Amino acid sequence: MGTSVYLFLDARYEKVRRNGSVQDATVLIAVGVDNSGYRQVLGVSVSLSEHEVHWRDFLLSLAERGLAGVQLVISDDHAGLKAVRTMRAVRFISALLMPAGSRTCVMRSRKKASALPDCKTPTGL
Repeated sequence: MGTSVYLFLDARYEKVRRNGSVQDATVLIAVGVDNSGYRQVLGVSVSLSEHEVHWRDFLLSLAERGLAGVQLVISDDHAGLKAVRTMRAVRFISALLMPAGSRTCVMRSRKKASALPDCKTPTGL
């Protein structure tokens, strides 16, 4: 998978047929941007919801497949990602995706950006 400087995370809901009935399913999506600006879909996962456990498992699967070098994670204000922004989860994701010594935002939203420690806005975006 390699290095992705920026990691875009999003979720959407789709209707799926399961055991003869139609239900909502959550589709978790990760898109990475490398140093040259090339975007690629890094992963897609279908789950029952967008709770923290599903996001954490999804991010862990990306790291296990070789995702590295993430400097900034961009996401909406999904409920599961709000939970991931807790200090415990931020440390987990930081250790998982970021190189040692890196000091950039892990999760960012307009409403919560000021609450994150050591959060710097990248130049040129």
